[in-house]
Amino acid sequence: MDDNSGIVRVVGQELVDYSKEAAEFSAQRGLVEELFPYIWTAARRMSLRAVSVWLKEAQNISLSPNTLSRAMRNQKKYWLAWGENIEPAARIFAEAQGMTAENVMDMDGEEFYEMFLHGTPSISGREETAQQHEIWDYEAAADTLKSDWFGLPDEARAQCLVYLAIERRESEAKEAEEEKASAAEGSAEK
Repeated sequence: MDDNSGIVRVVGQELVDYSKEAAEFSAQRGLVEELFPYIWTAARRMSLRAVSVWLKEAQNISLSPNTLSRAMRNQKKYWLAWGENIEPAARIFAEAQGMTAENVMDMDGEEFYEMFLHGTPSISGREETAQQHEIWDYEAAADTLKSDWFGLPDEARAQCLVYLAIERRESEAKEAEEEKASAAEGSAEK
């Protein structure tokens, strides 16, 4: 190493310290996606400009009103991404409780907590280690649902469910259309 290595380390550490304390939290890829349900809920009560100002002043997060506006215009993308992040946990929890993921996501928070606290999950593993892993998966799924789904405002969860239902119907219609076309091709070949 040369003579500047000590100075470089000091400068580097000061830069890291500064970034932790004073630097502006920039609009990283995915930040809008992660905050979207909260931005959407706040935007129902205040302007996107006011949301942007609050994020900047209170949290030192820079998301321009234009960025927020684009997100609101393309909300299907954000709701579907949010739902896709939650659905694996909902499936694990639902399977252990003998229900569907959709039913879990449709529950209100009190129902979920009651089921989590007093319900008995069904564990199918034959070996003790497999059973333990299923229990851990169930508990992790419940934690994800508690924080990332039931931690959302009710109106945000309801809005996400609307988009998930629309996507499910569109997907089912597309599959039915593909099956119909495939069947028509099969009968035309005969």
